[in-house]
Amino acid sequence: MVGFYKFLDKAAVHYLLEGSFKFGRLKKYRLMEAITGDQWIGDKNEGVQTTVINVVIGDEPNSELADALSASGHIRIDGQATNVSVSETCIIEEFDCFAFCFSHGDLSALCSSMSDPKRGDFSYDGCVEILDPDALVQLILSHGICLGKPVSELFVVDAKHVTYEDEVEHDFRTDLKISPGNPFQKSLLYKDQCEVRIVLVPKEGPILKDDIVVSIVGALCPVASIDISGNVNAASLEKTQEVLNPNEQDCIASLKSLISDWNKVKGEIRASASPPLYPYSADPESWRAEAHRQIDFESRAITEAFEVYRKPLIDAYWGIRRLPSCDRVDDMVLVSAPWLVLTTTLQRYLAEHLGLPIGGWNDQW
Repeated sequence: MVGFYKFLDKAAVHYLLEGSFKFGRLKKYRLMEAITGDQWIGDKNEGVQTTVINVVIGDEPNSELADALSASGHIRIDGQATNVSVSETCIIEEFDCFAFCFSHGDLSALCSSMSDPKRGDFSYDGCVEILDPDALVQLILSHGICLGKPVSELFVVDAKHVTYEDEVEHDFRTDLKISPGNPFQKSLLYKDQCEVRIVLVPKEGPILKDDIVVSIVGALCPVASIDISGNVNAASLEKTQEVLNPNEQDCIASLKSLISDWNKVKGEIRASASPPLYPYSADPESWRAEAHRQIDFESRAITEAFEVYRKPLIDAYWGIRRLPSCDRVDDMVLVSAPWLVLTTTLQRYLAEHLGLPIGGWNDQW
């Protein structure tokens, strides 16, 4: 079952289900390897980039090169200087931000890495599925509160898959720039983690905390608890693929298309909601009142819009429920469920039984 999964201690699962997300500072993970020797969660090169400088200015001035070195903030050379040599000089940049990390891939394969008993303290017995990472990022921006203030006021938010490659030093001569650290790049040593990260970069200097918590206020989060107690062995999740007839394929395509269309409508409604026009710090009470009015408006608009999709979604579900490989969902729950419960239930239904994950990031990547 391919999807997005957050592995953690089972005792902490309820925090995510309640809308509380812990972001760890990259500096903490750098120190973790140095202090404990752990090379699975800890990584001394987390967000670190080394730039090597080997340059020579000969008999003629090179103002472009001199200015580039001076702009780095580490080496200052007069633009008219001649006969200058800088060799084997390493500039190390450490990116400072907070990251919420989860994995993307087949659940069985991820369990073998993230829930391996051989990893001791870093073998996780709990798992939460991130049903729609794109929606989660938007919720963090629009409804997230951290350190008593809106996330959007304190942080720049970014989210990407992590890339894994051999650690390569950056040559200054390539672009005449000091390469900053990259929170979305890690050593091949960690490739089995298959990480996706949501990153919070402080807008006004470093925040001196190891961890921060973002609380989603006034909205349901697209997450669901997954029982992995019997899934440590990858073979336990393998299923026989059923051969689908054309009618069944049409029903599946219909349900997938309906959910995709609904996600677009939902996204347009959320994008049209305007935030309060004044900063939180100016008048916290008025800001909260206005924010809650916007939340109520958005919730009503989404609920009303969903009524157009409710019956077609349920009809499409009924079209495929006779597949031998599919479990049945309680019909009364589907009929009366609010939009988030119904659509996430159907998305998981498609993903678990038919290998068809739905969601903004799945479509892109």
